Amino acid sequence: ADLVIEILSPATAERDRTYKKTLDARHGVREYWIVDPEEKAIKVMTLGKAGFESFGTYGKRDILKSSIFSGLNISLSEVF
Repeated sequence: ADLVIEILSPATAERDRTYKKTLDARHGVREYWIVDPEEKAIKVMTLGKAGFESFGTYGKRDILKSSIFSGLNISLSEVF
């Protein structure tokens, strides 16, 4: 897969941030988004040589841009 989007919930947040992220990196996922509805933020990470690296964190007033899908711009004011 090129992109995985995880939406955090209190019950699975720690697992999504650690185990699942590591597993997805191992399987070659190129971009990983962690959506935090409580914080109204999305953290975007891209796959590097040592695993996922931070590409940026976007809040509800930002426009999220993908590093792998050129032209994919999401106005987060419409999401949150």
